[in-house]
Amino acid sequence: MPTLYVSTASMPYIRRVAEFIAEQTQSKVDVGNRVTGSGLIFVIGGTLPPIERQPGAKYVFINFSAVEQVGMPTLRGLRWVKKKRQILFERAQEVDAILDFYPAQTARLARRLEVPVYPFPVAVNPVAKTQLKYDICYVGTTSKRRQKMKRMIEAQFSPRKGADIEDVAACSRLTLNVHYERGYHLEIPRIVGSLAAGTPVVSENGVGQNAFPIRTGSFKQLPRLVAEELDQPTPVRDWYEDEYLTNARKQWASIMDTL
Repeated sequence: MPTLYVSTASMPYIRRVAEFIAEQTQSKVDVGNRVTGSGLIFVIGGTLPPIERQPGAKYVFINFSAVEQVGMPTLRGLRWVKKKRQILFERAQEVDAILDFYPAQTARLARRLEVPVYPFPVAVNPVAKTQLKYDICYVGTTSKRRQKMKRMIEAQFSPRKGADIEDVAACSRLTLNVHYERGYHLEIPRIVGSLAAGTPVVSENGVGQNAFPIRTGSFKQLPRLVAEELDQPTPVRDWYEDEYLTNARKQWASIMDTL
């Protein structure tokens, strides 16, 4: 049986995604800070110690970080991307393949690395809607521009941390996705987690947005789009379950055949 190792630091952010990956790969899940064992081993977590390779084992690193420049990020955003890229390049020396979450960067990443790089679909199993608590699901690390957007909209916002994105989205009327820094990297796990809960999404423009049935616009357009979405919500659950989730399962079956 394959094993999915998830670092202790990463697990709170991708718990349901990890559960879906384990289900599709028929892996047992091991949460901790050391990778051991044999056979097919999936690894999530750039901060894990170096992998001590074992004979007969095949290691596959699953990347959830933006590691290629997309659009024109700020200098601070570019530095962050380069830092994450360096971590991934070091990890690439230890593994046999990489699965990458962001189609906008996968091809470029494959040209940079000697190990095979394959795209994988970020997905979670459907989450039931619960009693509404918030107008807007607004989770994630705070930043000046995210705080500025919050001041621009009069609505009941969710806490930014303390629960899985899927659970917060399930009790919110919509999810608002604003980039941490100016740029065009799309926060796919946040969008997918919301759609899995049947919650529509309003997002700042990002590369790859057309793959999802979401409202998108510039930073300045977001307050208007939020008002429109609250007034006329976009139905998303059927699309997620019938189309996106079905395709995600097929893609994971293909990935397992390739590995």
